[in-house]
Amino acid sequence: MCIRDSHYVKFYGATASTATIDLLVARTGAGMEIDGATDYHVQGHGGVAALTFDSSLGDVELNVLAGDHVFGLPVSADSNTSINLSSGTSLILDGVLGFSGVEVTKNGTGTLIIQGGTSSGSGSLGVTEGTLIATGDIDSDLLVTGGQFVPKDGIGRVDIKGDFAVGPSASMKLEIAGTGSSNHDFLVIDSTANLAGTLEIELLNGYQPS
Repeated sequence: MCIRDSHYVKFYGATASTATIDLLVARTGAGMEIDGATDYHVQGHGGVAALTFDSSLGDVELNVLAGDHVFGLPVSADSNTSINLSSGTSLILDGVLGFSGVEVTKNGTGTLIIQGGTSSGSGSLGVTEGTLIATGDIDSDLLVTGGQFVPKDGIGRVDIKGDFAVGPSASMKLEIAGTGSSNHDFLVIDSTANLAGTLEIELLNGYQPS
C-alpha cells in the first residue's frame, strides 16, 4: 500500500483480519476512507513519519465505514477535518493529533480514542455524536454538542487547555472507585466550562457512596 501525497486514500476490499501499513516518511493526503473486513494499524518509523490531512479544495473527510483501526503515528489536520465513524467502528489515534488554526469534528456513532493528546494552537475539537475517549490532554477548546465525552478509559486525569462545553443533547461520563484523589477521574479546565448536558457516573470496584 502506497500513500501518495495529495491523494484521497481508500482502504477496502482486503480479506485479512488485520493489516499493518508502515510509513517511512511524512505523507499528506486529501482525505481517507476505510471499509471492508480488515482492521488496519498505520504506523511510522524513523522519527519523521507522520500523516497530514490537507486539501486545497476545501474541507477534509476521514471516513471509517467498518472495523477497528489504530493510527500509531502523529496525525495533523491542516484543513477543517471531519472524522466520520460509522456505527460499531473505532479509531485510536496513538500519536499526537495536531490541528492548528482549524476545526476537527468527530461525527457518527462510532468511537474515537485520542491516546496521544492534541497540539492545536488556535484550533478546536468538536463532537456531534458517538463517543470521544481522551486518554491524553486536549490542547484546545472542546465542544461536545452530541454524543458522549469520556476523560480517560479508566481512572485518570485529563487537562483541557481551552474552553469546554457539553451541550443539552450530550453527556459526559466520569468514573469513581473511591474517595481518594487516585480513585476517581480528574478533569482540569484551563478556561471556561459550560456544562448543560447529562453527567453519567460509573462506580468501579464495588464502590458505593455513603
